[in-house]
Amino acid sequence: MWGSIASCLGDMTSLREIYLESNNFTASIPSSLWNLKDILKLNLSSNFFEGSLPPEVGKHKAAILLDLSWNQISGNIPSTLGSLQGLIQLYLSHNKIEGSIPETMGNLLNLEVLDMSSNMISGVIPKSLEALKQLYSFNVSCNRLHGEIPNEELLLISLTSLLCQMKDWLASAIVFLSIRCRAKPIKGEDEWSPQVARQRISYYELQRATQGFDGNNSLGGGNNSLGFDKWDDSSCQKLLTKEESIAHTKTFATIGYIALEYGLEGLISKRSDVYSYGILLLETFTKKKPNDEMFTGDLDLRSWVHSSLPDKLDEIIDAGLLTVDEENSPEMLQHMSSIMELAMNCIAKSPVERMNMTGVVAALEKIKQQLSSRY
Repeated sequence: MWGSIASCLGDMTSLREIYLESNNFTASIPSSLWNLKDILKLNLSSNFFEGSLPPEVGKHKAAILLDLSWNQISGNIPSTLGSLQGLIQLYLSHNKIEGSIPETMGNLLNLEVLDMSSNMISGVIPKSLEALKQLYSFNVSCNRLHGEIPNEELLLISLTSLLCQMKDWLASAIVFLSIRCRAKPIKGEDEWSPQVARQRISYYELQRATQGFDGNNSLGGGNNSLGFDKWDDSSCQKLLTKEESIAHTKTFATIGYIALEYGLEGLISKRSDVYSYGILLLETFTKKKPNDEMFTGDLDLRSWVHSSLPDKLDEIIDAGLLTVDEENSPEMLQHMSSIMELAMNCIAKSPVERMNMTGVVAALEKIKQQLSSRY
């Protein structure tokens, strides 16, 4: 279907679910639609809706699903969105939304999935989101955000690094791995193909985009931020010349979290993703980046953690993660040891020795259950 949605749809007050996704609707979403106070599920994704979200979106207080992804919605996120306290899934990804994430989003206490990726959202992630205890999938990648993710407990679920290429610059953000992959049909094909495909970037493109890996572009240094490995550009260039990097399948990994087999053989696999995850896990719990100045010679993040297991774990865990009582708790240190061992299993030098992500998720769930029983 195409054209605009008839405003009379808003007169059907008995409607509980509306599914109009994957059409060619244009213009703005009719204001009458926001008057359906008893609507439970509204899916308008994969269309061409324009305009901004009005404050009236807060009238859908009974809603549990709101999917407006893959449109051309612009403007700011209205603070009234925080009134939808029954909302479980919210998808706003792949639009043109600007401004900051409102503090009122922390009122969505039942929210389990929040996807605002691929917009132009700026500012920091509000600390009010710490209240979202039910949240298990959080994606704000490919925006203009800066600062830290406020709730460290959520990092026990799963996180990944998505690399986003936009014209002449690159931006990356640490985000939670979304369990659900959004999909859209491709014209002329019967199969459904995920549209949130990760852009694969060669080393040469990374070097150009970061002006030779200039320190001003380090992680946290601004909107165009990247985390760099302790490899410098000259040593890595010996492995990947301009011609070779273009000839190889382009990597989507950020330099610093890249598996060794890519640099040596140009091989990309799911095991490479597991390696990157393991490095991020170590960084999260030690607060040490792979390119930290303390790592020189043969000492790197991996060997530093390995030498501390299991008896010196309290010396490497970020002091800000544990209370004084927890630091002295053998039970808590055992939980931390399990996490560190999981990370080490993810970054084994040989790809065949690494865990697969199914095993990683199972291990995380087990640790999560153990922690839940403690609290």
